[in-house]
Amino acid sequence: MTRESAIDVCLPELADLLDRWRVPTVGVAAKGVPPHISLLYPWRPAPLQPSDIGEAAAAIAGIPPFTMTLRQLGRFPGVLYLRPEPDDSPRALMRRLTAAFPDTLPYRGQFNDPMPHLTVAKAESEEELDRLEAEVATQLDSYLPLTLTIQSLAIEEEGSDGMWSVRATIALSGDTRVLSDP
Repeated sequence: MTRESAIDVCLPELADLLDRWRVPTVGVAAKGVPPHISLLYPWRPAPLQPSDIGEAAAAIAGIPPFTMTLRQLGRFPGVLYLRPEPDDSPRALMRRLTAAFPDTLPYRGQFNDPMPHLTVAKAESEEELDRLEAEVATQLDSYLPLTLTIQSLAIEEEGSDGMWSVRATIALSGDTRVLSDP
């Protein structure tokens, strides 16, 4: 089986708040992926090469850090999410990455204009999603809105054991230097 990679806005600081719903319902959450907004998934097969990371850094060069706010829950069929507002910066990053890597469209090209979002929970039925939404809304009410400043993107890859980890972190600053490459 081919291992995957992704380019995300990672928000590990939200794990304590969201993982009680994410880990049991979102498959990749239990495999080491922190709360995140996917910008390009799937990306290239893992293991990634240093040149892959350099190409990703070059693709986002010139995009400055940005602030976004998570205000309220939304729903897709079977999915409960938080949407960043405004979403123009994540969308610009998605467009930039899609243009740079046209052979790896976001979500395998299933959506013409994917909406940036942070998946909080998934459910098999709308009734279960209704229950989760009520629970999550009650628990998150005192925390929302959450305003976050995004200063970097994470490149994550799936290991041979099926677990995911951050392979590199790339600064949003207008330059192309890689902050870390473990």
